[in-house]
Amino acid sequence: MKKTIVFIFLLFSISAFSQQNKWDVGVVGGAGVTTISRTNSKWYKLTPTIGFYTGLSARYNFNEHFALHTELAFDRKGTKDEYTYYAPDGTLLTKYSVTNQLNYLTLPVLFRASLGNKTKYFLQAGPYLSYLLNYTIKRSSSTTDDPLLNSTTNRTSETPAMDFGMSAGLGAVIPVKEKFSVSCELRGNYGFVDLYSKGSANTHALNQSLNFLVGVSYKLGS
Repeated sequence: MKKTIVFIFLLFSISAFSQQNKWDVGVVGGAGVTTISRTNSKWYKLTPTIGFYTGLSARYNFNEHFALHTELAFDRKGTKDEYTYYAPDGTLLTKYSVTNQLNYLTLPVLFRASLGNKTKYFLQAGPYLSYLLNYTIKRSSSTTDDPLLNSTTNRTSETPAMDFGMSAGLGAVIPVKEKFSVSCELRGNYGFVDLYSKGSANTHALNQSLNFLVGVSYKLGS
């Protein structure tokens, strides 16, 4: 009898949970500006480049104004720099580019506060954790066949496997059907892990990015 009562209680609880429309799941993606910030470098500053971010999303709604939002996403960060050298007489000697490309699997956990009735405007912030999939440095030149200026170096093993930082964003969620909604967000990310911590360099390098993201979500429950 007790087992039957417990079983009925569990069924009732699961049914009630699903009817509360607490969860939204979906997909998210977008592009943005990404760079590596050198905090105490006496050298040149690295130039931002375009990165992208795409993955799956889930949101637990405590009520209509507060929620906990997370994602599991492929996250590309890095820089791209162009170098041009001339002879004293002004003749072009060489021109080449250096691309730092870091690919991560990123998991943010963001506390969200929303306002509005149908269209909801939100602010959200929280930590993120990223796992480094690979890090390559690509050199490419259009003026020389020098192998040093036309090469790819894998720096994955020389770079910390985990990156940790903070994310903050603002955006809006627009319902398009009873259970579907579209969102847009401007989100900034600031890393705390020194990318050069495995090396001997005195310079500290941190990931930074600013992404514009678009998402589509589906509300679970009846």
